[in-house]
Amino acid sequence: MYHPWEDPSLQHENRLPARASFCYYDTEEKALVGEETASSFYQLLNGEWDFKLIPTPLLLFEENGLDFTKTAFLPDESWGRIKVPGCWQMQGYGGHPVYSGSPYLFPVEPPYVAEDNDTGLYRRTFTLPERMLGKRVFLRFEGVGCMFYAYLNGQKIGDAHNMFVPRAYPVDGVLKQGTNRLEVRFRSPIREVEGKPSLPGAFTTERLHTRRIQCTYGWDWVDRFVTMGIFRDVRLVFRQPNAIAGVYVTTEEILPGSAQIKVAFSLSDFQNNGDVLSLSIADPDGKQ
Repeated sequence: MYHPWEDPSLQHENRLPARASFCYYDTEEKALVGEETASSFYQLLNGEWDFKLIPTPLLLFEENGLDFTKTAFLPDESWGRIKVPGCWQMQGYGGHPVYSGSPYLFPVEPPYVAEDNDTGLYRRTFTLPERMLGKRVFLRFEGVGCMFYAYLNGQKIGDAHNMFVPRAYPVDGVLKQGTNRLEVRFRSPIREVEGKPSLPGAFTTERLHTRRIQCTYGWDWVDRFVTMGIFRDVRLVFRQPNAIAGVYVTTEEILPGSAQIKVAFSLSDFQNNGDVLSLSIADPDGKQ
């Protein structure tokens, strides 16, 4: 049977193209302060979520077809609560974090993944702010480890197989006025790697199994604890027509005491309505 988590060619679905990191603000004064939470373009979804840990992703894929609307996975007394952002091993789920100073702590059978593989289920509800009604809205995950599927109001909005990469998904066609239900499910390599002997010399197979960058298992330059969860912010973002979608800054020339740079922009949802784009540069103290 085909399992999407065993397909090395599948890296993400419905994810917006990657862009430089920047924030939207509704006034120049807020932009100079740089506090994203003060911007009306964002709604943080951090906090306490419903959470359940199951021993294998097959319970979702084969029995329920990755469908979070099934009653078997509605929160009940078997669910707990978890803080987002955070890792579930640091909050009492799935045993202790595994320290991996040596690579490949599991049998190598690429691209197959063991069935005995902890899978986390996240769920929360939220109310869509009135200021976002009728706007272009995106759901943005700043960091999730590692492979996950996201559902909004029972509809799959996307997935991703790489961690440490922010990803955003368009959701304005799925959001509704009032209460919305967001679910995230993803699998963990913790159960499979724990207690297994090291298998050196097969550095590509670990990435096929877990979709994690090689150094996160200590093969290259980073020893680390292997943990799983939604470990960075989750937020709703809305944009106006002609919003900046990407920023590109290149250095053209460096002179004594100065430099010449080139700044290019890409716009989203372009409308020829007479909008004017202006640019100013300020130092950390706000001096332009």
